[in-house]
Amino acid sequence: MPAQLLVPAAEYLRMSTDLQESSIPLQQTAIRQYAAAHGYEVVATYSDEGKSGLQIKHRQGLRRLIQDVVGGQTTFRLILVYDVSRWGRFQDTDESACYEFLCRNAGVAVHYCVEQFENDGTMANSIMKSLKRMMAAEYSRELSAKVYSGQSRVVAQGFRGGGIAGYGLRRMLVSSDGRRKQILYANERKNVRADHIILVPGPRHEVECIRTIFSLAARRRKTPEEIARELNLRKVEYMHGKQWNGQCVYNILKNEKYMGSNVWGKNEKRFNTTGRRLPRSAWVIKPNAFAALIEPQQFARVQMLLQNRDTSLIRSDEYFLNAMQRVLAKEGKLSERLLKKEGVFDHRVYVRRFGSLMRAYEMIGYKPSPRALRSLDGCKKMMSLRRTLLIQLKQIFPSLQIVKLRGQSQRPLLELDNHLQIAVHICRPLSPTRQGKSRWLLRGHPKEQNLPALFCVPDEDLTQLKAFYLIPEFGNLVRQFKTVREGHPWLATAVRLKSLTQLYAIASKLLHHWELGSEIRHVGDVTFSERASTVTIASKEILLSPVQAALFRMLVHNAENVSTSESLCRFFDESTEWLRNRISALRRKLGQKLRTRVVTVKGKGYMYSVSAVRTAIFA
Repeated sequence: MPAQLLVPAAEYLRMSTDLQESSIPLQQTAIRQYAAAHGYEVVATYSDEGKSGLQIKHRQGLRRLIQDVVGGQTTFRLILVYDVSRWGRFQDTDESACYEFLCRNAGVAVHYCVEQFENDGTMANSIMKSLKRMMAAEYSRELSAKVYSGQSRVVAQGFRGGGIAGYGLRRMLVSSDGRRKQILYANERKNVRADHIILVPGPRHEVECIRTIFSLAARRRKTPEEIARELNLRKVEYMHGKQWNGQCVYNILKNEKYMGSNVWGKNEKRFNTTGRRLPRSAWVIKPNAFAALIEPQQFARVQMLLQNRDTSLIRSDEYFLNAMQRVLAKEGKLSERLLKKEGVFDHRVYVRRFGSLMRAYEMIGYKPSPRALRSLDGCKKMMSLRRTLLIQLKQIFPSLQIVKLRGQSQRPLLELDNHLQIAVHICRPLSPTRQGKSRWLLRGHPKEQNLPALFCVPDEDLTQLKAFYLIPEFGNLVRQFKTVREGHPWLATAVRLKSLTQLYAIASKLLHHWELGSEIRHVGDVTFSERASTVTIASKEILLSPVQAALFRMLVHNAENVSTSESLCRFFDESTEWLRNRISALRRKLGQKLRTRVVTVKGKGYMYSVSAVRTAIFA
């Protein structure tokens, strides 16, 4: 008698936090036992480890499962889930039912392995399943209330409720009996549940800086922007070596932790609702919880001065127009850069009050130069091209997500398969080279350095996009702006798309085969990447400019051989004078000991050599 064929099935696993280390194996064991008892064979696994069941947008495993099922790209005929709560604790039970319906409608049933009902669609079992969904949702609501109550109690006792310590303070781990254990550094967490965290003063220079900030604000009545400029002039570094700005100083001046108060619960965002600011009466405040860096009287005085100074909402339109006229009288022209330099420009304020900066120009009778108008018109056209491109891609790939990085609202990214993010670069056409080759201006962004990029080339009138290239990543070669010409090495090594319909397939293949490690090169004691400006020579790390890095790589690739001046000038499309200046700058960057490796060969060009002696070359 022939053996019965096993029905192929997929298993879906989920655990809420990374602390539930045994949850996934337990679910998997129960599912495998259920499969063996019912004649199923698990042929695919989808999992979401450390993901909450409240929302689907962060659960890549479940989204991929539904996408595969609805798209018909599966070899299994049913889905095995441990119980209803692992499928999700959606606060709207209809959402959970919707995802199950999508699978069932595609011919793939969902089985809950340890539930006491069969998911067969009968009335009794359907009622039980709906009740289980409501219980799963209610568990999250009850747990949320308990966590909020417990967290409030901990904060009211004077312990830290979470988050980083901030400038001038450090996190101290204390035991349940109040004994101090150790300072917690970045990314370190407590490992004993009964322990707590308090704030303690940080390094002396940071504490003195905090006191200086409050002193400048209280006694000399300086604004946050003025304080930031003074700290930068004094060479005082902010966190992680960054420079100070007005917002950093303002946040410090408004934070009560610097006078020793423990404050928690200023904002509220429960489940899928929109966050909201709570009134001060709803905050949890514990005065004198930590060692104060400043006196409460000084803090109160600073708050009064900030409140009296913060009158931007009641300022009239004339205030901003008069400020623009003062800058115009001083500089003879107006631009965003000049207005920001004088501290009288905020793009959001001008748009809210006047509709646009150009409208404000008209109201004071200022007419920008033709070049500025062309630049503004070009920016509008490029924004229109970006919007049109995103709409077109969304139509081609319905599952495509348009996402934005934090602090980058004007440059949305593409997200494929809920994990593959692609930056979009629309280049601005420039005047051609001497040889008549096209050139474009590329604007980079630090947050997009390590992302694959869709390089879009428009026509000269900025009316349509005529070419698309897919590049694995730019690395740190594009700091801010980069001129890219026709035949540039980036475009030569990139994949040109015949149409946008190829984007998904080529992007998936490119990302699968490309790894950063494969771009690392070793030549003697030199280590460098094809897409980074940092090089390592004899264990010394040197940061070069993008042009210096490209020039250095060409010389190293041709080590111990002469790279002719003609070939180098042809590559960069520049003159021999420009090349001599860049070689000199490169040598200065390499330093006294390493600069001799870049050798000038008279009448020919340049050579990278470790062993050659300069006098031998000129002999």
